[in-house]
Amino acid sequence: MTFGEFDSVTLSVIAVAFLLGGFSKGGVGFGLPLIAMPIMANVISIPLAIGLLSVPIVASNTWQAFSSGLHGAMFRRFWTLILALVVATAAGAQILT
Repeated sequence: MTFGEFDSVTLSVIAVAFLLGGFSKGGVGFGLPLIAMPIMANVISIPLAIGLLSVPIVASNTWQAFSSGLHGAMFRRFWTLILALVVATAAGAQILT
């Protein structure tokens, strides 16, 4: 499914979901998927909503991690968690497709 197949109401709901989730992420530091997913699930399928959310979540979390300046120490401390996250993400992508 491409964005051209969505009507204007669906695109507006998706935009509002990202806007509200982005405000939460910017203000509190978390909340993008917690807010955007339930809103988008009302107008599109859950696997599609997960696909739409995956890139902004990874991008904002990466930016948040590297903006602190302590990314080297964090990587050394949490390398096992990062490795498990990569493996689980690949497994989850296979399950969804």
